Amino acid sequence: MNFKQFYLSCLAHASYYPGSKKEALIIDPQRDVEQYLEEAKANGQKIVHINGGSLSVSAGFPQSMVALAALLDSLGFRPF
Repeated sequence: MNFKQFYLSCLAHASYYPGSKKEALIIDPQRDVEQYLEEAKANGQKIVHINGGSLSVSAGFPQSMVALAALLDSLGFRPF
């Protein structure tokens, strides 16, 4: 199992990437969704679920969930 925190200091926003041997989950994604794909590739994992976590509406991050889900869907993954 691995775990990584992505922290965006200018907005004091943290997102989380817990992963098992082959699968990973993204909790409260940031707008830069590419970083999660890079992490999954580096660990040989597939992102299987996206969770809104706290849904930082003031920072606009719910859009990140939609963007990441659309990107994963276009790659053949079904994160929901």
